[in-house]
Amino acid sequence: MPLRRGRWVVALVAMSAVLVPGTPADAECVYAVVYVTRENAPPVYVAGENDPCLTPTPWYQEVFVPTDGHIPETPDGVPNGYFVDLRVPVP
Repeated sequence: MPLRRGRWVVALVAMSAVLVPGTPADAECVYAVVYVTRENAPPVYVAGENDPCLTPTPWYQEVFVPTDGHIPETPDGVPNGYFVDLRVPVP
């Protein structure tokens, strides 16, 4: 199921790159910070914990896809949300 969601996000970003003009990028790379939040505990990073620049690119514009979600009042240590900051440069 997570792999299908990942493919859906990549397809959405690719379509956005064609349809939406980008804004100037701070870095010339595919940038991703993805983590799962936990109640009263540090987040669990999926990508971008130490270096969010996944791979360099020669492009200067980006499509920005931020999203997050949170379920309040869960027991300590239980995953209760997520955060995604994905920036894809486009030519």
